[in-house]
Amino acid sequence: MRPSRVIVASLLLAIAIPATLLTIIELSGLTVASDSQWLNLPVFLTVALTTLSISFLLMRQSKS
Repeated sequence: MRPSRVIVASLLLAIAIPATLLTIIELSGLTVASDSQWLNLPVFLTVALTTLSISFLLMRQSKS
């Protein structure tokens, strides 16, 4: 496993985990920023899903 891939994957996970938690907060009915609620959920979902998928792909490729 190349160290650069590990670093990139862990940085992406460091972004994805808070975005996932913020998505859960938004879905539960609480708001992080009440003024722009319509913007928060799509942004958090996009960031969480994109960074999670890229980091898992990097980790999967580095195993082989």
